[in-house]
Amino acid sequence: MLGSAPHCGRAPQRDRVGKLAQGEPDRRPRQSVRAPLRSTASGRDPLAEKRRDDMPTFREAAKKVLDTNRGRWRSDRTATLWWASLENHAFPIIGGMAVDRISQSDVLRCVEPMWATRTETARKVRQRIRMVLRWCQAHGYVTFNMAGKGIDGALPARPATPHGMKSTSQPASGISLLTKRRPHQSTGCP
Repeated sequence: MLGSAPHCGRAPQRDRVGKLAQGEPDRRPRQSVRAPLRSTASGRDPLAEKRRDDMPTFREAAKKVLDTNRGRWRSDRTATLWWASLENHAFPIIGGMAVDRISQSDVLRCVEPMWATRTETARKVRQRIRMVLRWCQAHGYVTFNMAGKGIDGALPARPATPHGMKSTSQPASGISLLTKRRPHQSTGCP
C-alpha cells in the first residue's frame, strides 16, 4: 500500500492527522487548489487581484512609456512636448488613477473640451493616452485600450483641414509673377 511503508515520507503524516489513519482522505490539498476556483465562481478574479497590488497609475505608466521611447525620438524637445501635453490635459483628470480603473468616459473628459477648438492638440493627446494604454495592455495591466477606436463614435468628426483652410496651400493664381517663367525668357541652361 502506498505511503504505509516506514521509509515513505507520508506515513508519519498520516499517523499524526488522526482521521487519516482511519482511512479518510486528506481534504486540505484539495481545498487549497479549489480556493481560486471558488473565488472565480463567485465573480472575483484572483489574477487581477494579484496584479492590482502592483498596478501603476496613469502618470507612472506614462513615465515608463516616455523613458522607453525617449531614445527613438529625434530630440529631447519631442519628449518635452509629449510630457507637457499629458501634464496639461490628461494628468489633471486621469493622472492619479490606476490604469485598470480608467474608462472611456475618463478619456473623453480629457479630449472633448478641446476637440472642436484645438483639434490637433486633442488628437495628439488622445494618441498619447492611447500609446500609454497600449503599453499597459502589452504588460497585462489592462485588457482593453479605452482610448482606442471605441470612443470614435462619441467624438464629432474632425474637419478635413484645421481652421477651415482649403486643401491646397496656394491657389495657382497666387504664384508670384517673379517666379513664373515667360515663354520668351531663357532658363539660363545651354
